[in-house]
Amino acid sequence: MKYLEFEKFESSFNEFPVILLALSESKELIYANNFGNSVINFAKNSRDESSSILNLLFPSKKQQELLNEFFETSKNSLIDIPEVEILNKKGELLLVNWKIKQRDTTLFPEFKYWLIGQDTTPAFLIKKKLIESESKFNFISKATNDAIYEWDLILDELKWYEGIKNIFGHEEENIENNINWWKLHLHPDDALKVELSLGEAISSDKDFWIEEYKFLTNDGKYASVLDRAYIIRNENGKAIKMIGGMQDISDLKKIEQKLLEKNRKLSEIAFFNSHKLRAPLARIIGLVSTLDLEEEIFSETTKDTIKKLVDSTKELDQMVKEMGKLTNI
Repeated sequence: MKYLEFEKFESSFNEFPVILLALSESKELIYANNFGNSVINFAKNSRDESSSILNLLFPSKKQQELLNEFFETSKNSLIDIPEVEILNKKGELLLVNWKIKQRDTTLFPEFKYWLIGQDTTPAFLIKKKLIESESKFNFISKATNDAIYEWDLILDELKWYEGIKNIFGHEEENIENNINWWKLHLHPDDALKVELSLGEAISSDKDFWIEEYKFLTNDGKYASVLDRAYIIRNENGKAIKMIGGMQDISDLKKIEQKLLEKNRKLSEIAFFNSHKLRAPLARIIGLVSTLDLEEEIFSETTKDTIKKLVDSTKELDQMVKEMGKLTNI
């Protein structure tokens, strides 16, 4: 009868994805479910295979001290030892949250201590990758002077990295993690154009989106922004995420404006040179060319003055032509 009860017990606990171990009063392992055996085998493939099961499963000195205190004083009590790290020879990590309980049962009196563990390694590795990704994005944000962001289109969650504060001055506690916060900071003159452009990119099969617009900074001013993003799509081509960066190009826009102003002034100079200056000069050249220096009515001094006048007007005409070339006219 007891054997049948144990079979039912073992069958039930082998179906659960938890680590279940039972120790005798002398702290010897007398039962492990399937998941528990896999953890034990992992622990045995460590740097110190000769250690006891407890030392393999709880490798740190502090953890072992907690266990010893528990075994010496506990009576039907429970102890939690979270985030226990086990490394095998290959350097692979196993992270377990443990609950340990002393309990006497009439059905299986030899089971004095129960060790129930939850393998949290997958969650830990995901969290670690997220932290590493965030660190990389923050580094990229500093290196490129961009405000890096991730937008989950399915959940409508928009995550910003350090650049949104360092570049545009927005504090983390004032930022909402959705697209509406970003939309509210678009300049009214740009909002419709930018939202239409973004919507078209998402609904198309494009992998990239780029747009220029003005974005409201924390000090109430608008910065000129160049926004470039990569669109991630699922196997059906549906956009599910965007990773991008907003670059503050306000200084470049100021330089561009200055260059446009200089070009405007050069165009005015070219127009003046072509239409205002050339006309009277052409008339002077025409008048001078009508003078016949062979006429006896001119004295030698007058003839010399006229000749110099002709040479000077030709020289001035040449300078006007050169100025036209410099201003692309």
